[in-house]
Amino acid sequence: MKIIPGKLKNCLSVLVLLLSILSINYSCTSNNITQDPIITAKVSFKASGMDSVKLAEIPVVMQQFVNEKKISGAVTMVIRNGSIASFEAVGLQDIEKNIHMQKNTFFRIASMSKPFAAAAIMMLEEEGKLQLDDPVEKHLPEFQKMWLTYELTEEKKILIMPRRPITIRDILAHIDGLDALPSAVSVNSIAEYTLVISQRPLLFEPGSEWRYGGAGITAAARIVEVISGQAYEKFLKERIFIPLGMKNTTFSISDDVIEKLATLYQPSPDSGLEAIDAPDWYKFPRPEGGLISTAYDMSIWMQSILNKGIYNGTRILTELSVNEIIKIQTNDLKTGFTEGMGFGLAFGVVGNPTGVTSMLSKGSFGHGGAFGTQYWADPMTNTIYILMIQRKGFDNGDDSDIRKAFQLIASKAIIE
Repeated sequence: MKIIPGKLKNCLSVLVLLLSILSINYSCTSNNITQDPIITAKVSFKASGMDSVKLAEIPVVMQQFVNEKKISGAVTMVIRNGSIASFEAVGLQDIEKNIHMQKNTFFRIASMSKPFAAAAIMMLEEEGKLQLDDPVEKHLPEFQKMWLTYELTEEKKILIMPRRPITIRDILAHIDGLDALPSAVSVNSIAEYTLVISQRPLLFEPGSEWRYGGAGITAAARIVEVISGQAYEKFLKERIFIPLGMKNTTFSISDDVIEKLATLYQPSPDSGLEAIDAPDWYKFPRPEGGLISTAYDMSIWMQSILNKGIYNGTRILTELSVNEIIKIQTNDLKTGFTEGMGFGLAFGVVGNPTGVTSMLSKGSFGHGGAFGTQYWADPMTNTIYILMIQRKGFDNGDDSDIRKAFQLIASKAIIE
């Protein structure tokens, strides 16, 4: 067969054109796969002023915890000076299905849901619709004339009137004395939950003790509903999630969420970890622990608080409100689940850095969740630490070796 040079040139041109089209199509397909801004979030060591070599230890250490079968996987983020310094995903989202952990994996953040109630309350205070020291009964009449348990024995129960009513400040700082929702009582809404706890005697004089729980936070959410005229979840969505661009924070477990939701595990003597069902916290929006989110969304939330109420040009709270939220409200009361802690309005606040908080500055604030998730911000170093895992059965999730190792590496990476 005789090859004609002109025709060969034309064939080559056509071939090049076809390859270009295939390349463009592949590129477009590839771009569609990685369009998620979470996946493509830019890491900047220079802007953050952190050591990239040191930060590279984070996924290595997290993988060691995976190899030791302490966790199935983890997503970690370190943000400093407003820039992402480290964003890593290791291990598996689901062991049985062999689904790898992704940066956009969803997690049950449990009690990390609580501080959103404080933000919602402060928004209403800014609008002049309430004051922090208002008695709760002013807005929720079911809390009128509450009793206090003075003495409780097998033979008798003595109730007295408390010296003062509980306030909104009390319920956000866990110093209200409210009893927990009985496990045998099934409720289907924030209103029902609040009604039940309002009829139970207080456990102690308001302001005299710190006792962690969900009752006060739920009462705060109910106040938001009553004053705003909106369902609590709608208020958070319209006033916090949408303005800040938190597209992956929700109370609702839709099919899209389930597909990306990390499986919950607990320690098993046989296999190291075994999958378990999550608690029944999702029948209705539970203010004290029902949110599901991603590491990226939690970094946005914490950056907005670290920035004194503003993120990416959008202000959700005044600086005055944020200062009130992250100020220790509990004075000298013993609080928190680790030494040296105080409590602000639904946020834990480091009063004396020690142990698992030794690498944080005084005044650092954050919260943990029942399944090991953590978010903490250090105003002195302008650093945010996000740890997302899904494991039940910690002796103390706030004091876990996983949290300590992560924060220690990240804090040592600060170079300027």
